[in-house]
Amino acid sequence: MHKKFCLGFTLIETILVVAILALLTAVAVPNIMKSRQQTLVDICKSNMTMIDAAIQQWALEENIALTTDVSANASKNEWKQYLRNETIPTCPFNAATYTYGVSSTLANYTVTCPDDTGVGGGHDVQ
Repeated sequence: MHKKFCLGFTLIETILVVAILALLTAVAVPNIMKSRQQTLVDICKSNMTMIDAAIQQWALEENIALTTDVSANASKNEWKQYLRNETIPTCPFNAATYTYGVSSTLANYTVTCPDDTGVGGGHDVQ
């Protein structure tokens, strides 16, 4: 008596596996993109906090008040010695530089994200 062995998958089994993989991909891709977007927002906020801390430390050591004095003096980038590698970070959304200075509405010092797309930027650190 001969036994017949099946050495592969049937067409139905293969189609079912492909359909399951397509469904899992359709569910996973939007979540991955959302996670990536949130990561860029977190990097942007971290960069602004780092710039803010460097300027505050520089102002403290130079006895400069965090008012209009900082805006005039900080534009010379003398404070970047307090950053890692003395490199001013750029926004991860559009590679533009952050703006910093005294906000006319808040009457205090702010670092602002240059992202004008509204996707993740436009926020301030005070």
